[in-house]
Amino acid sequence: MRVILETLLSLLTRGEDAVLATVVSARGSTPRGTRSQLLAGREGLLAGTIGGGPGEAQALLLAAELLEEKRSALRRLELRHGGELDSVCGGEQTVLLQFVSHTGKAWAAFAREVLARLESRRGGWIALAADRAPALLEEGPAAWDGERLVFPLPVGERVVVFGGGHCALALVPVLRSVGFRVVVFDNRAEFSSPARFPEAEAAVCGDYTRIADGLELTA
Repeated sequence: MRVILETLLSLLTRGEDAVLATVVSARGSTPRGTRSQLLAGREGLLAGTIGGGPGEAQALLLAAELLEEKRSALRRLELRHGGELDSVCGGEQTVLLQFVSHTGKAWAAFAREVLARLESRRGGWIALAADRAPALLEEGPAAWDGERLVFPLPVGERVVVFGGGHCALALVPVLRSVGFRVVVFDNRAEFSSPARFPEAEAAVCGDYTRIADGLELTA
């Protein structure tokens, strides 16, 4: 999402329109599920993916049409062998394609606020619909009602790694690469320094018998 919104802001700043495609529901065997997104512009795919293959190709063709017509649409993609797209998958995706005009201010303001929240790891809920501007809500729940998709900001779950030895050195980058917020805790300063774990959200040096003094653990 971060790359998609950064790309969108850059596009709007240059005075170009875009189409944001979001999978709002998925059934059966699909390459990617609900909330998967891609951004398309005049050059085609710019960022993200909803799974590749004939489904994504069809979505990009539709995005090009919507850019010309300056409108949004909702489209169901059948990903079944012998179906409309003759895919090797065995399911279907419903995709919301939203036309984003560079002349309006709502999308740019929305993108900046979401990026700020992602940067500060502050939660929230995104609401997307074809016939209205995007909204940032303070609470959910996650839902698709046929017109509007509501889902939480992907700020990432937190993982606390106790012990900053060689296992942690290998584990922290892997956890970070799949979206976790990582904290390393060790009672030795040389094994809990930010320089040793640059990809961790925090590195805490503390007493193992008094963990709560330096680290808040919640449910």
